[in-house]
Amino acid sequence: MKKSQISLSALIATAAMAASLEAGATAACEGAATSITVTGSTASFVKNDFSLKCSSNVLMDYSQDAVTAGVCAGSIKGKNKFGGTTAGGAVSAATTSCGTDGCTTSEVASNLTTGC
Repeated sequence: MKKSQISLSALIATAAMAASLEAGATAACEGAATSITVTGSTASFVKNDFSLKCSSNVLMDYSQDAVTAGVCAGSIKGKNKFGGTTAGGAVSAATTSCGTDGCTTSEVASNLTTGC
C-alpha cells in the first residue's frame, strides 16, 4: 500500500469514528438531582439497564459502542472535569478544564478515546 493510500485510509477511518462517536454521546446528568435509567442492549457496551443517581449541579455525558465506553463529568459550579474510558483508562482529571463560570454541557461532551 502506498503512503498516500495509507493516509487516505487513516483519514476515512478517523472521520467514520468521529461520526459514530458523535451519534453515541448521551447526556446523562444535566444539573438536577434526579435518577435516570441507562438502557442496555446487545449492540452497546452496557448490556443490562441500570439506574444512575445524579447529584445537583453535576453534568455528565457518556459514549459507548459495542466494545468501549467513555464518560465525562463536571460541576456547574466548578472548573475541573473528570473522565475515563473502559479502554484501560481510569477516571481522572481531564487535560482541559471548564471556563471560570463552571462547566457547561458542551464542555463535558464524552468520547471513547479519553473520556473528556
